[in-house]
Parts: sequence; structure tokens; C-alpha cells
Amino acid sequence: MANLRRELAADQLDCRRVLDRASQLPDFDEAERWEVLAELEQAYLNRLDELELWDKQAARLEAIRRAECHTDRQIVLAGTVDLKGTVRAMIDAVADHVTALVFAPESYRDRFDRHGCPIPEAWESETIPLEERHLAVADDPDELAVVVTEAIRESIEAYETEVTPRDVVVGVPDERFLPGMRRVLTSAGAVVRYGPGQSLSETSPAKLWRAMAGWLASRAPDDLSELVRHPAVFSWLAQSAALPASWLARLDAYVQQWLPARLVLAEVRARKSEGCRDAAVVAKVLTALDRWLAPLSVSKPLAEWGPALTEVMEKLLRGRRFDSEAPEDRSWMTALRHLAQVRAGWEALPSELDREVPASEALEALLETCAKERVAEPPQEDAIEAHGWLELPWDDAPIVVVVGMNEGIIPQSVNADPFLPNRLRQALGLDDNRRRFVRDWLATRLLLESRPHVKLVAVRRNTDGDPLLPSRLWFCQDSERQLEAVHRFLQGGGGLHASASWLRGTGSSPTEPPRPTPLTQDQRRSLRRLRVTQFRDYLACPYRFYLRHVLKLEAVAEAAAELDSAQFGSLAHDVLRRFGESPVAASDDAGEIAKFLTAELDQVAAEQFGRQPVMAVRLQQELLRERLEEFAVHQAESVRQGWRIVACEYKGAEYTIPVEGAEVQVVGRIDRIDWHEADQRLRVLDYKTGDSGERPSQTHRSGRRGTQGWVDLQLPLYRHLVAPELLEAYPAREIELGYVLLPKNSAKGGFAMAAWKEEELAEADEVARAVAAAIVAEKFWPPTDDVRYDDFEEICMKGMLV
Repeated sequence: MANLRRELAADQLDCRRVLDRASQLPDFDEAERWEVLAELEQAYLNRLDELELWDKQAARLEAIRRAECHTDRQIVLAGTVDLKGTVRAMIDAVADHVTALVFAPESYRDRFDRHGCPIPEAWESETIPLEERHLAVADDPDELAVVVTEAIRESIEAYETEVTPRDVVVGVPDERFLPGMRRVLTSAGAVVRYGPGQSLSETSPAKLWRAMAGWLASRAPDDLSELVRHPAVFSWLAQSAALPASWLARLDAYVQQWLPARLVLAEVRARKSEGCRDAAVVAKVLTALDRWLAPLSVSKPLAEWGPALTEVMEKLLRGRRFDSEAPEDRSWMTALRHLAQVRAGWEALPSELDREVPASEALEALLETCAKERVAEPPQEDAIEAHGWLELPWDDAPIVVVVGMNEGIIPQSVNADPFLPNRLRQALGLDDNRRRFVRDWLATRLLLESRPHVKLVAVRRNTDGDPLLPSRLWFCQDSERQLEAVHRFLQGGGGLHASASWLRGTGSSPTEPPRPTPLTQDQRRSLRRLRVTQFRDYLACPYRFYLRHVLKLEAVAEAAAELDSAQFGSLAHDVLRRFGESPVAASDDAGEIAKFLTAELDQVAAEQFGRQPVMAVRLQQELLRERLEEFAVHQAESVRQGWRIVACEYKGAEYTIPVEGAEVQVVGRIDRIDWHEADQRLRVLDYKTGDSGERPSQTHRSGRRGTQGWVDLQLPLYRHLVAPELLEAYPAREIELGYVLLPKNSAKGGFAMAAWKEEELAEADEVARAVAAAIVAEKFWPPTDDVRYDDFEEICMKGMLV
């Protein structure tokens, strides 16, 4: 409503005037809606009048009505291509002191009004002198960054005199394109300064206030994760809370293990008393945060929140010195000044208009005001300037590159305004799509007429991969050149990710991941003992094996809201282990088995996540219940066929693989071993709870039939881990290998046995020996390109612009 009032007042309108004018239009059917808006607006103004306060928009209109606008100075309107009605009325009130300057030939005089603004109707058939050299295309925002650098390089090479950064300017009408473009230009050795600066709402202080608001409102794990990871809070906790160096990892581990809906100190302390080591660290973190944020723990009128917020910020930043030349410090200085200004505004708020609010709402109110503030970047002598679209014509640099010449960006279009659709805007004389088009047409024409090197870059897809259209301004040409522009856009950028060779000469952008270094003695010793699953990791990618099992790197999920696949599987395994060790394991009654399994599921889940877990975990628990009930049917049938469980979570013998100069011990834990007395058969089984329900032949081997290679050796190696003592107790004629599947699709569930022949298993053993030998020889390079699941995309530079 406030935004609507501001836009209407800018053109000398209010809701009542809109209703009066719009009612004259044919097919106008929103009179009732605008009547309500007009009544609300009048009620608001009446309330301010009772309190002897002025609304800023109403005050301007009243000043015009009373002819209170006057000046003794001369006013020059330079290149004012679009003025609002209220500003025009103020200018008209002092018209004798006003001169309008227009950037156009004298012959175009009748196409501009008295304020120097273009008359939209006069420009409908005008063309733009675009040539092929002016147009460029990028397939996506990543490629856009390289296209910009290439365009700058080409212009520099074509320029007749020596070029400095001051001779280059980049137009960025959509700030979403700025980070990638800045990153690539920086990698090329350039410094980029964005003239409009950064929105205060995107700075570190605003992110802190947003994190504080979220935590105070919810005490949810994800909000805690965001708060403690803020650099200022992280540093303060490390200095003041006597935490161990691993405190953040232990906080993540606690949340990942217990998945609490809210982090309540009393509950954390209870888990600490039960022996949870991570709970002790979490309790320290929560205690420190609660003490720091204690001034924000109650509700109070908005006018009284300023001192409490100031106290909290002073405690957090105590002892910190700020350097006005450092970008990060500039944002803090701007934010703290802004907080002081907002505090003064709150304190001036009449009590009749105030109400009690919690700290989280006060912080949200503060954050709303941040969106209108910007943190200016300091001037830099050797920087390439980047500007917004409307500021671009005012920079006289001879080399201009404009990014984002796409429909909806240049020109902007408003087609889904809930109050003021484009047709109503035209009728009211408000800023509409036609006026925006003419404004941007003139800006484009001005750039082309006044600069020797201009490049207008369109993007074919946005960051989500959705297709984009080129700007209509690309097609303000004769029909032949319109076809050329269409062809140019459809042709795309041509994969310029690899073409910016001039960037790589700087040596500042790596082209490959860091190579493995020689192992220490401790690392070598650790690799003489391998789990069966580690063979799969090496076969998938030796380099990622090195990252995971040598450097011990792992991806850490922040503030998980649900069980990941490993936790879901672990929950199922715990229940199935209890079942396998119980007398019910011998039952052939599916109902009895299902009853036991579901009861154990509730017990294990309660022990792990409490009686009131988050909703996502409860849903996952019910999904697992369905899978266990389906498993019960297959298990009962297995017992009727003569199978019985003889081992669960079986830690058997170690299997030794001799390699040159060393031995590698293979270890593992087998989920379950069954015995069939009549047939003298053992079967080694692994529970699988993945959604896909893939069978052993699908997970262990890859490729077409006849050329399949081993990609996983888990089941073949398991057969070597069955200890002689077990084989003596159960003298099997053969050992079968397989899965017990509990997939999303129940039709794929049940026992899935492998059908490998002896020669295939012998081949698997040879692959295991080769892997063990390669690991002992420290062969971890190069990385594999095609990896099914990748926790190390960034390290391996997969899909990254280099």
C-alpha cells in the first residue's frame, strides 16, 4: 500500500483520483477495490491529521496546490528523459528559472516536450543504427562473464591510442550479473568498481540482523547455523565462550544426530547429562548466545528498541577498529550510522502509532529500511567502472559494454502489477511499458552515437536455465538486419568458456585441482587397512578417494531438517539388527514380524530424535514403517523356504591382499548372514534402503553386457570375510551374495541375489588387488570427470568457469 501511494503521488494522484478517472474507462471492473483503497487512504490521512502529522506524499501535493514552490536560482534539466508528474508540476511553478538541455539534433526538437522528455508517440517507428559489431551473445551468466572480458579485450586492441581502465565502462542493468562478471575481470587482473555500490540489505551487518531475527523468532537449527557462521558472531564466540577448536563441527554433528525442531537449552543439558559429548559444546554455545542477546528477550514498543539493539551491537563489536578504506569496514560504518538514524526515527514515533513487538519484528523493521540504503565503494584510480543502466550515459568512457540486453531487463516491462496493469497506467499517465521503451531506446541511441566502441550483450538462459529473449532494442533496425540479429542470438555464444586465453596468462586462475602430495607415514599406515566400501570410492575416482580417505575431507550438512539417506538407512539398520537378534526372526508370520518391526522403529526413533521430532522426520518414519511392513512379507516367506538368520552386524575375519612390498587388510561389517540347513547354503546379505531398489548386478558392474567392468566390490569381498569358525558351524556347499531391498517402490523389494559365476568373482578379486596396489603406490591422479555422486565438485572444479 505504501509503495502504491508513493507511485501515485509521484504523478499527482491518489486512490480517489484513480477511481474517478478509471471509472470512465470501458470494461473497468475494479471500482469496488479502489473504493476500499480510497477509504483506507483517507482513514490513514485522517489519523495523521488527528496527531498533527504530515504524510510526505500529501505534503508535496499540498505544496503544489498552494503554489509554495519557488526559487531564485537557475535550474538546468540535463537529459531528463522521464520526469514524474509531481516533479513536472514543481518545475512548472518556477518555469522562468528552468532550462532543458536535450542530447539530440536540433531537427528532433518537436519530439521532446517542454521538460526535455521524449514524447512517446513521436518515436514509434524510429530505428537504431546497430551493426553486427555491436551485438554479442552469451549462453548463460557464466559465459556472460567471459564474453564481457572478450569484448573489452577486442575493443582495447582496436582502439587507436593507449587505453587505461578509465576508458572502459560496463553497464549492469541487472545486479545479478555483477558477481560473476566481477570475478572473471578480477582474475584477468582488472579492478572493478560498481558505481551504485552495494545494497545495505546485502552487507554483512544486515545479514547479521537477519540471522539474529531468525534465531530469536524460532530457535531453529538452521537459524542457529546461520547466526554462528556469521563472521562477527563466529569470532566473538571463539574469543569469549571458551569453546574447543572443533566446536562448529560438533554443533553440526549434534544437529545432524538429533534433528531437533528447536534448540532448547534445558533439553541440550539433559542430553549432556546422558553422556552426549557434543551436547556439552552446544550448551556452551547456547548459553553464550542467550547472554549476549538477553536485552532482546522481551517485547517492548518499537520506540524503546533502539537502546537494546545498540547495546547488543556494542557488546559484539567491542574493541573492533574500522578502516573507512576497507570495503567490509565501510559496510559496518554505514550500517551503524543507519541504525542510529532508524533509532532516532523510532524514538520520535508517537505512542498512539506504536505497539509492543518482539525483537525479531524490530529487527525485521530495521531490515526493511536497509533495502533503500547503499554502501558506496571508494574511488579507485585504476578501476573499470560499472554502472546501472540509467547512470551509464553519464560516463564518457569510449569503450562501453552493456550486459543483459534482454527483454524484461532492457527495457523493463511491468505486466503483472496487481493494482496498476499497463492499460490502466497508460490511461492515468503513469510510467508504462511504452515510456520505458522510449527511455531505453534513447539511452541506447545516445551510447551508439557518442562512443566508438559499444557492445550490447544478450544472454540466452538465466541462472536457473530458463530461456530468455533478446531485447526489442536489438530489432529496431531494417528487416534484413533484424534477421541477422535473430540468427546471431540463436547461434549463441559458441562456448566461450574455453576461449578467454588472455585471462589464463595472469596465472591467477587455476585450471586444475591441487594435485595430491606425497603421503606421510601415518597416512600410509592408515591405507594398509581398507573397508570394503573404500574400493568403490577408488574405482569411482582415485582423486576423490584421496580427498575423502587420505585428507579426511567430508561434506557437512548444515542444520539438517530431515534425515539424509545415510541416516535413514542407519535407522532402518538399527531396527533390522534388533529384529535379527530377537526370537521373532524365526517367525513365518508376516503380521507378527511387522508388529515387532514397527514397535522397534518407534522405540529407536524416540531414542534418537525424541518423542516430538520435526515433521519431516515423522514423515520419514512413516515411510520407513511402510517399507518394514513390506519387508515383513518377504521375511516370512524366506523363513517358510527354510532360511534362518545366524548373524547380524557380523564383523568377521580380515582378508589379506598381498601387493608389492606390502599387505593390505580388508575389513567390513556384514549386515546379515542366513543359513539354509537342508541345502547347506549360506547367504551373505546387505540391507539397502535406497529409493531406486537397484540389484547387485546394477550397482557392482557398469557397461553393456559382455563389456561390463567392476565399479563396486562390496559383495565379492564380503565372501572373504566369513570366518572359518562360522563356516565350521555352518559347513556350506556354497556362499550366495545379495541384497535385502527396502526401496520406495514395494514391487522392487525383497531378496535380490547376485548370479555371478566363479570366473567373474575371480575377476573381482583381481580388480581388488589392482586397486590395493594402486593405493599403496599412491596413484590418486587424475580426477575422474563423470562421477555419479559428488561431494567435491568445487575442489575438482567440476562445472566451474576457469
